[in-house]
Amino acid sequence: EPIVVRNNITSNISKVSNMVGNLNISGSHIGGEIEVEYSHYRKLFNWIADVIDDYKLANQTFYHSRLLIDYYIQQRVRSSNIGETDSLPVTRNNLQLIGLGCLLISAKLFDRVSLPVDDLAYIADDQFTASDILSAELTILKILNFDLYFPTIGEYVAYALGNNRDENI
Repeated sequence: EPIVVRNNITSNISKVSNMVGNLNISGSHIGGEIEVEYSHYRKLFNWIADVIDDYKLANQTFYHSRLLIDYYIQQRVRSSNIGETDSLPVTRNNLQLIGLGCLLISAKLFDRVSLPVDDLAYIADDQFTASDILSAELTILKILNFDLYFPTIGEYVAYALGNNRDENI
């Protein structure tokens, strides 16, 4: 059974939060589309850590979903030619949906048991339907050009320790 690092994850989020302060990436990157403050990230990552803990998902799932969220937002900021019909704008209201899509993708990559989409909709207080989450997943995959491999710190540590794959990091 994987070691649960929920407290370490929360501790790291708090440390980064204290260092960064109130990071606000709202502005006119894409016509004022990006409207997210760091406090929203902190809430999202705490919530994702709780979901991962509750469903006993691999720790790598947390780190990878966080990287996907950051990469998705980065792609949205860089690409001004993304049409609204095929995109998921980065707004405060959509941040949890983006997180759900990235969590679903990461769970498919790192976990042995699939994460039920209906359960994700339920634990998000039914703010989104299962269809919304699957649509967000597909949009994220398209925006990222299905480029999903980002080595996480756990993989670097496992490599340095000589382990081929260690889910407990």
